[in-house]
Amino acid sequence: MFGSLEYRKEGGPNTYRVTVYLLEVIELADTYPEKAVQLSKTDKIDAFVLTDYGRRMETRLLCQPSVEQAELTYLLSRYKQLSHMIVQEKKPPGPPTAACRPC
Repeated sequence: MFGSLEYRKEGGPNTYRVTVYLLEVIELADTYPEKAVQLSKTDKIDAFVLTDYGRRMETRLLCQPSVEQAELTYLLSRYKQLSHMIVQEKKPPGPPTAACRPC
């Protein structure tokens, strides 16, 4: 394993975990479907950046969460969703729009 990271999309309840593996290139094909649409060759730059990142960053193995941890994570996420919904429901309604004005 080369490294890993976690991120959360703004406003979303889900956490995403990305694991990066460093592979050894044994052979590179001369032709492939994406070759026609590739505008610039950045393979060497990408390889350098990833290698440099791997050398500089402290990496650690991430264990799979236990069933209890996964359940607590889900419950916390659901609690946050429900808390947000309650706050939104307690807000006073705004002025009526043209679509919902009485006739």
